Amino acid sequence: MGSLFTDDATTTIITVTRLTQYTVRVLQRHRKLNFSCVAVLVISATVAYFLLVFLCFCFFLFSLFFSGFVICCRAFPSSHPRDFLVYLVVS
Repeated sequence: MGSLFTDDATTTIITVTRLTQYTVRVLQRHRKLNFSCVAVLVISATVAYFLLVFLCFCFFLFSLFFSGFVICCRAFPSSHPRDFLVYLVVS
């Protein structure tokens, strides 16, 4: 499972790099770009992409927590959802 995550991360980095290179080429055709403008463009695109990935990851964790909370309440009405999440992580 670790190698699958590494492959996905490598593919993501390659995709972001290619998209950034293409964007810079298109912008350079229409007007002159200096290095600082390109740097700001690359940094802002990278931050926006990783923010999107982070938000998707948070949504996944929230859905996991919510479903765990519902299952926990149905199975063990007196237990706390945090204990169920710890059980999910450990097992």
